[in-house]
Amino acid sequence: MNTTQSAPPVVQQRIVSLPSVALTIKQPWASLIIHGGKNIENRSWPTRYRGPVLVHASKKRDDQEMLAYKALKKTRGFKPNWIGAPLKWGGVPCGGVIGVVDIVDCVTESDSPWFVGEFGFILANPRPLPFYECRGALGFWRCEYPDALIREANGGELSRMAPKGGTTT
Repeated sequence: MNTTQSAPPVVQQRIVSLPSVALTIKQPWASLIIHGGKNIENRSWPTRYRGPVLVHASKKRDDQEMLAYKALKKTRGFKPNWIGAPLKWGGVPCGGVIGVVDIVDCVTESDSPWFVGEFGFILANPRPLPFYECRGALGFWRCEYPDALIREANGGELSRMAPKGGTTT
């Protein structure tokens, strides 16, 4: 499946269900997924997982990743579709959950300017969340996002339904 579409704009919506599945992603890529229209996460391994995943920004800030982002931006000629203010390297959150996004497919080729990996997880519907500091891990891992932060995101109300979860079929 090839995809050239850009990510749709983030619409502020009530949080009713969050997954317990998380994926740690280095900065600036994590913030670009949630706030910049990045619609593919590149990996060296495939996944059959489909569904929502918490986006965890890795704790380590790696200047090489920012240089890679700047080079990709220059060579591919695209501009991120920022929600809010553009990314400032010193201000990106690290070491915690910053949002949730849906994995809708896994591909080995794509026309998307974000695709540079062996495998690309196609992403849709990014939703920012209040920052939740926690440890990350390699691959998919279990993370319980706190009810207090769901209340904060929902303007004081807790509205947690049974998680939809993802499917592996």
